[in-house]
Amino acid sequence: MVKKRLRQGGGGGGGGGGGEETQKEKVCMASSDVRDRSKQPNIVLVVADDYGYNDISYHGSRIRTPNLERLANHGVKLENYYVQPICTPSRCQLMSGRYQIHTGLQHSIIWPGQPNGLPLDSPTLADKLREAGYATHAVGKWHLGMYKKEFLPTNRGFDSFYGLYLGSGDHYSHRSCLGPGCGLDLHNNTEPDFSKDQVPEKYTEQYQDIPNKARRKFAGMVTCMDEGITVEIVQPSDGTKEKVLQD
Repeated sequence: MVKKRLRQGGGGGGGGGGGEETQKEKVCMASSDVRDRSKQPNIVLVVADDYGYNDISYHGSRIRTPNLERLANHGVKLENYYVQPICTPSRCQLMSGRYQIHTGLQHSIIWPGQPNGLPLDSPTLADKLREAGYATHAVGKWHLGMYKKEFLPTNRGFDSFYGLYLGSGDHYSHRSCLGPGCGLDLHNNTEPDFSKDQVPEKYTEQYQDIPNKARRKFAGMVTCMDEGITVEIVQPSDGTKEKVLQD
């Protein structure tokens, strides 16, 4: 509609009056759009692999997740909600909004030497958020293709990425041993990174009563994750704020 008015103003017999007015309208519309975007809420999407029904405290789990429980109590609990049993199919559905049989990623994970990835004709959630004016950043696991640079997260809608391209990576050595060989898998955007990040002992020490070592480590990682997930919730009744997500 703005372009149509500009053409009409420029071609009229009265000179630039109509065009000048339309230009003002265009500036006002642009200013309004900037203001509207500044009011958009921040979106934090947390995805935890292999996270089950019995891994959150309000289901009676041994694992302590007070922040996640507070978030759930102030939000919506999806008690009958299912995802795929392994990471790549689940992630491709989340990122593309398409069932995995439509992206060719329904069979298994993407292995290191496998020339596969989320099809480039499938816009991602990050692409759509960018279109809405958001800055987009991803931290953690990708596992949606890395055999060509076009499939990397910074080419699929994310402004920045820090994490691993594949799965089963060790957070201390940053080595992933999927398939026949092992290799470094920690990246800052597209460059390899050698820093350390794994659950500290103070979290696993809370679960010494869990006999299974893998489950004990998992419990510590969940509690560590929970500690980092908090948001500010405003109570509508009196306007008070409850701090539930910190930077």
